[in-house]
Amino acid sequence: MKVFVKLFTSLNLGDDLFLKILLERYPTIEFVVPAPNVYKKVFGEYKNLNIIRNPYNQHKAFYYKVLSSLERTLFPKSYVLRIEKKARQMASNKNHKADAFLAIGGSIFMQPRTLPIYFDIEYYKMVKKYFKNTFFIGCNFGPFKNIEYKKGFSEVFSEANDVCFREKYSWELFSELENVRCKPDVVFGLEVPAYKKKPGTVGFSIITPRNKVNKKKYIKKYAELIEFYRSKGYEVFLFSFCKTQGDELIINSIVDLLKETSGINKVFYSGNIAEFLRIYGSVEKMYCGRFHAMILSMLFDQFIFPVIYSEKMTNVLHDIEYEGDIISLDKFAEINPELLFKQMELNKYNITHIRKNGREQFAKLDLFIKE
Repeated sequence: MKVFVKLFTSLNLGDDLFLKILLERYPTIEFVVPAPNVYKKVFGEYKNLNIIRNPYNQHKAFYYKVLSSLERTLFPKSYVLRIEKKARQMASNKNHKADAFLAIGGSIFMQPRTLPIYFDIEYYKMVKKYFKNTFFIGCNFGPFKNIEYKKGFSEVFSEANDVCFREKYSWELFSELENVRCKPDVVFGLEVPAYKKKPGTVGFSIITPRNKVNKKKYIKKYAELIEFYRSKGYEVFLFSFCKTQGDELIINSIVDLLKETSGINKVFYSGNIAEFLRIYGSVEKMYCGRFHAMILSMLFDQFIFPVIYSEKMTNVLHDIEYEGDIISLDKFAEINPELLFKQMELNKYNITHIRKNGREQFAKLDLFIKE
């Protein structure tokens, strides 16, 4: 059996963990994934992965977006036909014809702005024309700005074999559909070693500021927080989950402001999953700026302080009945390092029952493959 997988393939740790879990759960299933050649090296140990060329040319991204914007506005029928051509080419490749289509990812249904035609809605409609069986796993819906966007996806989801969201908020938006479920994030089901914690260590998963957050103040406050921990004798680890989304750049900008860089470790993910997780899991305390930093820190039983950049983080914290403080990205520049230092060890969570439920994201796919 073959399954075609739509996945964000830009060396983002969270999405790469999705793929790792998928490959290890179904070792006898061939997964066809459009991705850059580097993925052949990153996942070279897995014999059930078939990497094919991604038809989207990243070097022409800007030109492509401008052309698409004009076409969808001035020539909507032509735009839809081009999407259908792409879907047809993807599905009908004789060398990679698959029994099912699987979209696995987190924030894969975000409305960019109000448009006459939405590429993703039309794309998934075309996918259903060429794949008899379709699955959506590990996702959340939104943010979205108008009801038409939601209605479009309601039509897409209604024809799927299974849609499994990772938060109750998204599930409630489509709860009228019988094939829509909600289970904890896929990464909650990741098997991780119980790494021994290194005393006196603190980690920071840092993302580039967004949503009009003042970049200069944001960087300055992180530098202040890091220097506060160094003054208390802590060894500091700065984690980048995705270079292409700016994690490395913002971390380097913060380090440039530090008066002293001894005891500062930069840990940049570049496909080295096992080594990255080993270092990450050995840290005592973690400021979680990335969504999956928050999930991993819970798996590794670390003291955490979530730095919230999206409602998807607060939605999940609400679902697991998290008891503790958080800080939003737009308020981060106002923090008092001493208060956060005292609060971190008071933040409580219990994911014992959540870990098992995370594996149930695959329940319907399990049945499909079994049958």
